[in-house]
Amino acid sequence: MASRKLEDKTTKYSLKLQKTGGPYPAVVVGAEYGRVWKIDRSRACYSNIHRILYKQLMTQGNLYQVINGNPLGCCAEVNASDKLLKRLNHHIELNTIQFSNPRRPRTNQIVPICDNCKITFE
Repeated sequence: MASRKLEDKTTKYSLKLQKTGGPYPAVVVGAEYGRVWKIDRSRACYSNIHRILYKQLMTQGNLYQVINGNPLGCCAEVNASDKLLKRLNHHIELNTIQFSNPRRPRTNQIVPICDNCKITFE
Protein backbone atom coordinates (compact mmCIF):
# COMPACT_ATOMS: atom_id res chain seq x y z
CA MET A 1 0.00 0.00 0.00
CA ALA A 2 1.25 3.47 -0.90
CA SER A 3 2.13 6.03 1.74
CA ARG A 4 -0.37 8.66 2.84
CA LYS A 5 1.97 11.31 1.40
CA LEU A 6 1.85 9.72 -2.05
CA GLU A 7 -1.94 9.38 -1.89
CA ASP A 8 -2.21 13.09 -1.01
CA LYS A 9 0.19 14.15 -3.79
CA THR A 10 -1.71 12.05 -6.34
CA THR A 11 -5.02 13.58 -5.27
CA LYS A 12 -3.55 17.10 -5.53
CA TYR A 13 -2.19 16.33 -8.99
CA SER A 14 -5.60 15.03 -10.08
CA LEU A 15 -7.31 18.17 -8.75
CA LYS A 16 -4.73 20.37 -10.47
CA LEU A 17 -5.50 18.69 -13.80
CA GLN A 18 -9.23 19.01 -13.09
CA LYS A 19 -8.86 22.79 -12.81
CA THR A 20 -7.39 23.01 -16.32
CA GLY A 21 -10.80 22.30 -17.82
CA GLY A 22 -9.53 19.43 -19.96
CA PRO A 23 -8.70 17.59 -21.96
CA TYR A 24 -8.08 15.20 -19.11
CA PRO A 25 -5.99 12.04 -19.08
CA ALA A 26 -8.04 8.97 -18.22
CA VAL A 27 -6.10 8.26 -15.01
CA VAL A 28 -3.32 9.58 -12.78
CA VAL A 29 -1.38 7.48 -10.28
CA GLY A 30 1.67 7.65 -8.05
CA ALA A 31 4.41 5.01 -7.86
CA GLU A 32 6.62 4.59 -4.82
CA TYR A 33 9.68 2.57 -3.83
CA GLY A 34 11.19 3.32 -0.46
CA ARG A 35 11.29 7.09 -0.15
CA VAL A 36 11.27 7.75 -3.89
CA TRP A 37 8.00 8.46 -5.66
CA LYS A 38 6.80 9.66 -9.06
CA ILE A 39 3.35 10.66 -10.28
CA ASP A 40 2.23 10.45 -13.89
CA ARG A 41 -0.82 10.14 -16.13
CA SER A 42 -2.09 7.68 -18.68
CA ARG A 43 -0.75 8.29 -22.19
CA ALA A 44 1.38 6.49 -24.73
CA CYS A 45 4.62 5.43 -23.10
CA TYR A 46 7.93 6.81 -24.26
CA SER A 47 10.01 4.90 -26.78
CA ASN A 48 12.89 4.54 -24.34
CA ILE A 49 10.90 2.70 -21.67
CA HIS A 50 12.99 1.09 -18.91
CA ARG A 51 14.20 -2.37 -19.96
CA ILE A 52 12.75 -4.19 -16.92
CA LEU A 53 9.31 -2.72 -17.54
CA TYR A 54 9.53 -3.25 -21.30
CA LYS A 55 10.46 -6.91 -20.87
CA GLN A 56 7.48 -7.51 -18.56
CA LEU A 57 5.03 -5.72 -20.86
CA MET A 58 6.21 -7.77 -23.85
CA THR A 59 5.07 -10.95 -22.07
CA GLN A 60 1.50 -9.72 -22.66
CA GLY A 61 1.79 -8.47 -26.24
CA ASN A 62 3.06 -5.49 -28.24
CA LEU A 63 3.04 -1.93 -26.97
CA TYR A 64 -0.18 -0.09 -27.82
CA GLN A 65 -1.95 -3.36 -28.70
CA VAL A 66 -5.42 -3.40 -27.12
CA ILE A 67 -5.42 -6.16 -24.52
CA ASN A 68 -8.14 -6.62 -21.90
CA GLY A 69 -9.82 -3.50 -23.28
CA ASN A 70 -6.81 -1.17 -22.83
CA PRO A 71 -3.80 -0.30 -25.00
CA LEU A 72 -0.77 -2.03 -23.49
CA GLY A 73 1.81 0.35 -22.06
CA CYS A 74 -0.39 3.46 -21.98
CA CYS A 75 -1.48 3.27 -18.35
CA ALA A 76 -0.54 5.78 -15.68
CA GLU A 77 1.03 2.92 -13.69
CA VAL A 78 3.40 2.17 -16.56
CA ASN A 79 4.41 5.81 -16.98
CA ALA A 80 4.85 6.47 -13.25
CA SER A 81 6.82 3.26 -12.68
CA ASP A 82 8.99 4.00 -15.74
CA LYS A 83 9.95 7.37 -14.23
CA LEU A 84 10.57 5.69 -10.87
CA LEU A 85 12.81 2.97 -12.34
CA LYS A 86 14.84 5.55 -14.25
CA ARG A 87 15.20 7.69 -11.12
CA LEU A 88 16.34 4.74 -8.97
CA ASN A 89 18.83 3.63 -11.63
CA HIS A 90 19.11 0.10 -10.24
CA HIS A 91 17.28 -3.19 -10.55
CA ILE A 92 14.13 -3.67 -8.51
CA GLU A 93 11.33 -6.16 -8.89
CA LEU A 94 8.19 -4.62 -10.38
CA ASN A 95 6.02 -6.24 -7.71
CA THR A 96 7.83 -4.20 -5.03
CA ILE A 97 6.57 -0.89 -6.44
CA GLN A 98 3.68 0.52 -4.44
CA PHE A 99 0.97 2.49 -6.24
CA SER A 100 -1.47 5.09 -5.01
CA ASN A 101 -5.13 4.65 -5.82
CA PRO A 102 -5.65 5.46 -9.51
CA ARG A 103 -7.76 8.61 -9.91
CA ARG A 104 -9.79 9.92 -12.82
CA PRO A 105 -8.97 13.66 -13.05
CA ARG A 106 -12.31 14.57 -14.64
CA THR A 107 -14.14 13.51 -11.44
CA ASN A 108 -11.24 12.84 -9.01
CA GLN A 109 -12.84 9.46 -8.29
CA ILE A 110 -10.80 6.37 -7.53
CA VAL A 111 -10.94 3.85 -10.37
CA PRO A 112 -9.94 0.17 -10.46
CA ILE A 113 -6.54 -0.94 -11.69
CA CYS A 114 -6.79 -2.45 -15.19
CA ASP A 115 -6.07 -6.12 -15.83
CA ASN A 116 -2.93 -5.30 -17.83
CA CYS A 117 -1.39 -3.51 -14.84
CA LYS A 118 -2.46 -6.25 -12.45
CA ILE A 119 -0.51 -8.70 -14.61
CA THR A 120 2.48 -6.39 -15.13
CA PHE A 121 2.96 -5.50 -11.48
CA GLU A 122 1.78 -8.66 -9.63
